[in-house]
Amino acid sequence: MLDDYGFSYVWNYPASVDLNKFHMIFKERALDVFKQNWFNSVSVNKCLDSYKTYKFMFCFEEYLDLLPVRLRSHLSKLRLCSIKLAIETGRYGNNAIDRNRRFCSLCGLREIEDEYHFVFVCPAYDHLRRMYLKPVYYVRPSVYKFVELMKSDSKRELLKLATYIINAIQLRKLLLN
Repeated sequence: MLDDYGFSYVWNYPASVDLNKFHMIFKERALDVFKQNWFNSVSVNKCLDSYKTYKFMFCFEEYLDLLPVRLRSHLSKLRLCSIKLAIETGRYGNNAIDRNRRFCSLCGLREIEDEYHFVFVCPAYDHLRRMYLKPVYYVRPSVYKFVELMKSDSKRELLKLATYIINAIQLRKLLLN
């Protein structure tokens, strides 16, 4: 482990190291390496295209403390691209679909069913969108507004978004069955 983090000399020459300070230096290096590896794995992962638009550094997300567990888990699923939207389900199995053809099966817009489409665009969820989201987001939607909503630290806004997600998932299941 010392070799992995560039501290081979500590093993070879322990007398040259201030052991009272070394543990802090080692911990800092281990955290830096972890963060670099995290950033690299996120940046090269095609599954996380949406995620990397609003999450560019390894840090604690405030929404985790603001929302109750049930709502937090649904918001986390959306943020981590783990809702069963065509953008995800189309990548697996024998019937894998090219990314640019993973269209929403609930509307006739022939748009890729990704998180942005799910939250801001799909007409199937219009009534839920009007009920739970501020018009500033879904009237003339943009990726910028999507990122702004996903990074929000407003408890009220996040509660409404998480409730929208829960209801939209339920509606999606009903409409697809």
